[in-house]
Amino acid sequence: MNEKNFSYLKDTLKYLGFGEGLHASLEEKLKERAKEFQLGYSATFGDRRIDASLSFRKSDTSDIYFFNKWNGTVGEYEAARSQNFYINKGHGITLKEGFNLLEGRAVHKELTDKEGQTYKAWLQLDSKEKDATGNYKVNQYHEKYGFDLQQKLEALPIKQLADPELKEGLIRSLQKGNMQTVTFEKNRQSDQLLVAANPRFKSIAVFDQSGKQIPQHSLDKRYDLEVKKPELTLVGKAAEKEAPQKKQELGEVRKMDGATSKKEEKAKTQSGSADGLEKKRTGKQKGMHP
Repeated sequence: MNEKNFSYLKDTLKYLGFGEGLHASLEEKLKERAKEFQLGYSATFGDRRIDASLSFRKSDTSDIYFFNKWNGTVGEYEAARSQNFYINKGHGITLKEGFNLLEGRAVHKELTDKEGQTYKAWLQLDSKEKDATGNYKVNQYHEKYGFDLQQKLEALPIKQLADPELKEGLIRSLQKGNMQTVTFEKNRQSDQLLVAANPRFKSIAVFDQSGKQIPQHSLDKRYDLEVKKPELTLVGKAAEKEAPQKKQELGEVRKMDGATSKKEEKAKTQSGSADGLEKKRTGKQKGMHP
């Protein structure tokens, strides 16, 4: 068994949230020198459980083993949801992040593209679409998408935001995909609620203590929140339907402007003629003798 490889794999497991409980099983499997093997792991978060299967594979040219991926499953029977999370050089989705993704929440991660460039994005599973391997499609919301977590939080009357340390901890927790308990305080109202990042809709999802999401209009009314209504922009058929009407209205405005200009020009001409005639009359009067 390669001791350095064993030490590296133990550190990777710990970093990804699988703790130290698998070390003995891992060592045993490495000593067996099988081409590949799996280790099982389960964890509970609140009243929800995730079951994981960790996959290891031996190098074709050495005695080094790689932790390639882990599969997580949340729920049972028809309600069960599973996903493969791939590991790249010891980095990837942690156990808790995988749990949060399978629960439908978003996770903020630093990723690497094909050219080796790093970038940050929110990840969220699309529960309605799977690929050929049975994995849910992973939607990415990049920084240019326009979701600013801190800005959205500051628009809410969250007590913890007044403390820089608590604020930083809240942001970090939401970026990991957690549902976080906070205190809403305004207009003598004080409530313990749960919040989660919702990058898809560029908002913060708010829940009561039972986990039921609270509609935005209810929050607006209870906490007197200022809601900025976006300018309505029609698209598709609605825009096509409105375009001829706008064009006609614009044409009518131009016609009216043209008619007005002609009237003004005519009035100026008449005024000029009258002024000239008046000047002639005045001139004649000046030349007359009593």
